[in-house]
Amino acid sequence: MGANESANQYEDLCYTNKFDNMKISSLPTRYSPLNGIDQKSHPFSDLMDDDKSLFENHHKSSHKKKAKFNSDSDNDSSSGGTSPNNNMVKNHPTRKIAKMPYQGIWSMVSTNGFKPEPRTGHAYTYVPSENAIFIAYGKSDDGRLLKDAWLLHLSTMEWECVTFDMLSPRTHVSATLVGKKIFLFGGKDNSNKFFADLHFVDLAHRIVKEISPVQFENGCPSPRSSPTLFHSDNSVFVWSGYNGRTLTDYYEYKIDSNKWEKLADPGFEGRRISLYASSGYDQSTSQFSIGSQKSDLHQSFEKQFAFGCHSNSDIIEFDPQTKKLNKIKCTGHRPRGNLDYASMSVQNNFIFVTGGKHSSEFTYLYALDLATKNWFKFHVVPDDKTVTANEGNVTETGHFELPRMNGQTMVYSPQEMALYAVLGSRYFQECPVQKISLATALATLNHRNDMRAMLYL
Repeated sequence: MGANESANQYEDLCYTNKFDNMKISSLPTRYSPLNGIDQKSHPFSDLMDDDKSLFENHHKSSHKKKAKFNSDSDNDSSSGGTSPNNNMVKNHPTRKIAKMPYQGIWSMVSTNGFKPEPRTGHAYTYVPSENAIFIAYGKSDDGRLLKDAWLLHLSTMEWECVTFDMLSPRTHVSATLVGKKIFLFGGKDNSNKFFADLHFVDLAHRIVKEISPVQFENGCPSPRSSPTLFHSDNSVFVWSGYNGRTLTDYYEYKIDSNKWEKLADPGFEGRRISLYASSGYDQSTSQFSIGSQKSDLHQSFEKQFAFGCHSNSDIIEFDPQTKKLNKIKCTGHRPRGNLDYASMSVQNNFIFVTGGKHSSEFTYLYALDLATKNWFKFHVVPDDKTVTANEGNVTETGHFELPRMNGQTMVYSPQEMALYAVLGSRYFQECPVQKISLATALATLNHRNDMRAMLYL
């Protein structure tokens, strides 16, 4: 195994696909909006800077001797990660994909009915009671800020428009679910005006309501974009974010008493754009959406996590029992922590991370075992029906890499036992859905962990 192959990269899910029985060519779909457009003024330019040079290098490489593809250019390592390889060439789909003890199955899924406009910078969360992905706000391909909200029902693959009339149009808003209400906070507009108007979407009645807190204890959070939101049964917690500088303050909004309270600073650096994922606790039913039958898992798996946009790869853990934020030191083949616009989701035993802005064209799906705090590359293969190896890369060691995506929403559905990913930087014209089926792979990994646990009895 070469040095590049032994490193670890922080990488992303899919973007090329077959959609409604029509194959969408990966490079034209992703890069055609750049034709005739000033890249610096393009609304997604912050997500596309590295990809444009990749596209140019890809075509130049056909006239040059093939260079070795650096498939692990965005890994984290003890030295802080390897440097990007700017001499990347085309993928190697003709290599044979190695057989692994487990593997997720990557596919594309068509959706039904009216669809939301493609976007990036949107708020999102998973709604267990409806097995749906909620998205709101964001920025369109032509730079317009949006103020609509949608639900993608994963059981039927149908989009539902919740409302076209949220608050003022904005991007980089954050969301979290408490019971049947999705609370949203933060964001900014195209003039870099930042927002601090806490509001919620009532899923029971499909209405939007702005909140005017009546009490403040030591102030309330200032306007900011991309704050990290956590939740407990009766509170929403706001940490960090960006308002021209990275913030570190920490607040609790108490829903029942309708007041803000400033909490103690957690004592470590904030995150300008962090990833957030909940373990799936549904407060309305007092059950975990993962269907755990063990009562002693309640405290552990109600915890929520944040990751990314920092030089290290520590996971930030929120414990709703103590209201504390803690750093989790992890080992293994971990993704780099300093990539922007990556994607993260949590299944009861694992955290999944993929994607992010980087010059490398392909990506792994990474998983963190929450029991061992060990990162590893989660093996994924195409289904060879809706997607093939031609739309990814096969490394020299036979590992399949997915095409990189930035700004994509990814959630885990316990009902479907699969990761679903929507929207993001590569979808300017369509709104397809990526799916990675995990049922067989998770069964294998959980069995392995059970066998390991028996050794310590």
